[in-house]
Amino acid sequence: MVSIVSRVTLYAILIAGLTCKADNEAIQSHDLNQWLFFINTPSTLLSRSCSGVAISSYHVLTTDYCVFEDPTLNTIGNRANTWDISVESVTFISSNKLSTHSHRLALLKTVSPVLSHQWPVISSLFEESASSGNRWTSGYVEKTHQSPPLKPFYEMALRYYTAIRREACQTTYMDTDISLLCGVPENIGINNRLIHGAPLFNSNGELVAIGYKKQLLIDHTIPITTEFNQFIPIAHFYDSLRDPQFEE
Repeated sequence: MVSIVSRVTLYAILIAGLTCKADNEAIQSHDLNQWLFFINTPSTLLSRSCSGVAISSYHVLTTDYCVFEDPTLNTIGNRANTWDISVESVTFISSNKLSTHSHRLALLKTVSPVLSHQWPVISSLFEESASSGNRWTSGYVEKTHQSPPLKPFYEMALRYYTAIRREACQTTYMDTDISLLCGVPENIGINNRLIHGAPLFNSNGELVAIGYKKQLLIDHTIPITTEFNQFIPIAHFYDSLRDPQFEE
């Protein structure tokens, strides 16, 4: 039984040159086809908006506002799994590093295992750097078609980032939430109505942040943009993820 934070700790030990992910390669589409999931809920507001990332055989990480506390109201789906997967439990994870607890993540424990042979490394650190030669990757899943009783059609898309800076959203885009990061895309970013729960990976393929745009659900005057995207660092939740209940 290997806890989620055991993998985090292993990464910290091997940070000088090794990682737990095979070949230390940048994230690839075949990885995300297995790891990325669409979050299905009864909410009409979020019916086409939320993604999550599998971090173990039975755990999918997303934002707190993308799911219902009642696990029976949530399912997850992607193109790699034949049918949607039911959720056994939902655990909301608060940050021990933020002055406010308004930003939380949600860890979904699934009833059946997710199909994958390896899992993303979760980084406890965050390096605010990216460049055209060292680009970072995010992705999301959208449910584009559904014809019951047939399986819904899920489409996965990747986006590449040339700049990841905490200050960029505050200065360039007049956003004052200092707990979030700003990703400037290589070409076009993720529509901010689809950013919820989208994982962000650094150039070594390590999971460093999750797409977060909670205020969009409250303030409908926020413009839809693809010029930049906001993410919340996994490092904010490192200590909280040490809980032994989060095991494979």
